Amino acid sequence: TRMYASGQDTYFKDKNNGLIVGGQRGGNIMKTTDGGATWAQLTPQFGNALYGISGIGDKVWAVSRLGMIYKSDDFGATWTALAKHGTDAIQNMAFVSAKTGFMALSNGYVKKTTDGGKTWIAQAPIGTHHTASSAEILAIDGILSSSFVSENVSYVGQEYGGLQKTSDGGKTWTVVMQADSGSQSGTRALHFLNETTGFAARSKSLYDADQFVTITGGSTVAVRDTAAKKQPRTIQFFDANRGIIGANSGIIRYTTDGGATWATSTVTGHPASLAKTGTIYAVDIVDELNTWLIGSKFIYKSADLGKTWTYVAHGIAGIDTSFYGGNFKDAKTGYVVGYKGLVLKTTDGGATWTRITDIPATESLYGPAFDASGAVWIYTASGNVYANSGATSVKSVSSSVPTACSLEQNYPNPFNPSTVIRFSLAGAQHVRVAVYDVLGREASVLVNEQLSAGTHAIEWNAKDLSSGVYFYRLDAGSFTQTKKLLLQK
Repeated sequence: TRMYASGQDTYFKDKNNGLIVGGQRGGNIMKTTDGGATWAQLTPQFGNALYGISGIGDKVWAVSRLGMIYKSDDFGATWTALAKHGTDAIQNMAFVSAKTGFMALSNGYVKKTTDGGKTWIAQAPIGTHHTASSAEILAIDGILSSSFVSENVSYVGQEYGGLQKTSDGGKTWTVVMQADSGSQSGTRALHFLNETTGFAARSKSLYDADQFVTITGGSTVAVRDTAAKKQPRTIQFFDANRGIIGANSGIIRYTTDGGATWATSTVTGHPASLAKTGTIYAVDIVDELNTWLIGSKFIYKSADLGKTWTYVAHGIAGIDTSFYGGNFKDAKTGYVVGYKGLVLKTTDGGATWTRITDIPATESLYGPAFDASGAVWIYTASGNVYANSGATSVKSVSSSVPTACSLEQNYPNPFNPSTVIRFSLAGAQHVRVAVYDVLGREASVLVNEQLSAGTHAIEWNAKDLSSGVYFYRLDAGSFTQTKKLLLQK
């Protein structure tokens, strides 16, 4: 009997009677009563992959990828869901304003912050909407993809291939695309251009039966072939016509007609010693001339929206099977993350890369996100979040209104690695404070938000930067001032 994903764990109560759980979303369980000579598949009833099983006699416990624990008192014939266990993988994170952000969890919940990431509150459970059997005991389908468009409007793709939408910031959810009953289905790729127009790619019950989905008006769905046929993992569109799909086995396709047809991308410069068959985890379109692709074994860059790709050499040995995701703030600055705490950073459009080692090697990193200030938030498979050490908070020093705007010299200066920058505003302004290196390249954005009149202070930690001379600049309305600072390590 075929299992559509690898077996994850086994339990035998004696030499003849055993169970094996498979790593697929349907919670596949096979049973033998003749020592493994033959196997029978039990009815899938869990809604998510089972990764472990153990027992004592007929009493059996199974644990799922979503942290659920299930118990059977009759050797797998029937099951009961027990208390949830552990933390959940963060599948995606995005900030939609200076203070508001969202994260999508594998357990089917969305968490929201309204204070710039200091606290995260779970929103209403999205729920299950696939065709469930009477034996179904999981109330929530896991989230595989998400697109957070604004403070109110977000979309999530789920296990079993469904798609749901919120228009009230996560308080309630409605079905946009109905799931099916196939345990291999899943909407893993999702991207919205605005609150009402988006694109998705999902696999159906068989791995080679993929679909491309166009969503218009926030609710009207049109389904076509993806041309990928290898479980699409990521999708990004630049506009209504031009987009890219990445899938398993290194499959990359692009469209110039809104997905009516798809063409195979061309790759140049890929090392002969490195396989091209890695999973495509992320595509990030910065602008028409700068598009990035992160595969499990490589990084590519495109200057023509995915028609052609060039292999990007990062220059760091021993990491070419470790990538899980990436994101770029602009054409120059971006991060690629992956297995065992891997973080790579570029500030020159991929010409050179620096490895950041602050995050423990026990973490698997799924992706970076940027907030409005330019700070980086890295989310993980364990449910942890790491904020870039350059992220800052602004403290009001005095509410008395100065007669003019001003920027003070940082203190201490020279510094290692932290310093304080103070500035004064004669009125409420949108304020931007950024740091630049001696070549004029932006090294960090410390403030990018509306502030009230008064005197304000920023404590900045520059531990990720090299020693040297830098310049910090205050832009507040029509007022601009620049000063020099010195980092000595």
